[in-house]
Amino acid sequence: MKQPNWSKLSDKLTTLHDKPWQFGLFRAINLLEHEWAIQGELETGLSQRVLITPNKELGFPAADLKRSRLIAQKRGLFHIETNYSGLYGADSAMPHYVLEQTAADDISGERTRAFLDIFNHQYYCLLYQTWKKSQLNTAGVGAKQFDELLDAVLSSHQSRDVNAGVAGLKTTSATGIANLLNEEFGLEQIHVDDSCAHWQALGSHSSLGANSVLGESLILGEQVLVSGGKVIISFGDLAANDAQCFFPGEKKGQRLLKLLENQLPADLPWACRFNVHYQQKPIQTLGTNAIKLGFDSYIGSVFEKQIVQEFKDSQYKKRAALAKCA
Repeated sequence: MKQPNWSKLSDKLTTLHDKPWQFGLFRAINLLEHEWAIQGELETGLSQRVLITPNKELGFPAADLKRSRLIAQKRGLFHIETNYSGLYGADSAMPHYVLEQTAADDISGERTRAFLDIFNHQYYCLLYQTWKKSQLNTAGVGAKQFDELLDAVLSSHQSRDVNAGVAGLKTTSATGIANLLNEEFGLEQIHVDDSCAHWQALGSHSSLGANSVLGESLILGEQVLVSGGKVIISFGDLAANDAQCFFPGEKKGQRLLKLLENQLPADLPWACRFNVHYQQKPIQTLGTNAIKLGFDSYIGSVFEKQIVQEFKDSQYKKRAALAKCA
């Protein structure tokens, strides 16, 4: 029988095959659904390329998955054995005499396991579909949950018809906000820096004397260099047309403002930084195109260049306020 093509396994599938104990059961099935299984086969339970069965051993389970292997069957059958639940094994709720029979290595034990595995695979497929309803997925059952959560976060308080639940929680890490922005705008290069150094003006001036000690409680000057009091959202390299969509007053810029207002504290300053790449353009002639001062109008010819443009949160808020008054 022809062996499956092992060289076509992705890095994640290779890790699942070689080190299955590093995966949880849901994560393993989700990986197989997206990178190995035929579309829809795990929803029906009539799988052709995936088989999920319990581990027959009755010892203490140290991980969700015990072992995984590829069986040379047609296009290849990925078989994983789990220590979680099932109709036999250490985590099963079946009577002890059934567990002892299925743990045996004789013909009777093999027959019993083969019979129960028909229902085991169906059970794990149904359990996986149930788990997906409470997980954030990008495909299949529950795939719209992430979009619905983002809609709940981005919508105004007046337009919310239902309680957002977990979507009402703020993302407390820079990585979490970066992932949220990348997923919302379909990008991969957005980076959030919440530890950048910047100058902060002092509210009151220090005076020499009394209990003021230079270097401890006394600061000379009108501003001080601090770290962590400002958030920089870097969008990386973008073409001019793509970057302008995120500028203050633009459609994506308004969505960006709403998202950051819901995720960041009101008193925390932030700024968006763009590495804008401008293509070379010929001399512009008046009347040929719609001229928008500061965006697509220029004098003379434009050479190819890349500049860094940064907009503060106050600029986004000012343009949003003007749009409401219009």
